[in-house]
Amino acid sequence: MSSITYIKSGKYDKLMSILIMISGVFGVATAAYLVKSMEKDLLVWIIVGVVIIASITVFKQALTKENTTDMA
Repeated sequence: MSSITYIKSGKYDKLMSILIMISGVFGVATAAYLVKSMEKDLLVWIIVGVVIIASITVFKQALTKENTTDMA
């Protein structure tokens, strides 16, 4: 219900929202084309790299939160 109220209030940039939506469509189409044209092995290694980077980031954040709660 609050999202409808926010949209009706007009407190956002409508042109920017439309541009983001249009560029998102082109981005997904481009990504789909690139993924389809990639070799399977390359795609697997890219996914493995992204998962490793994401897990390192999560572990670093967890350790940082753990250290800050100990000091408080």
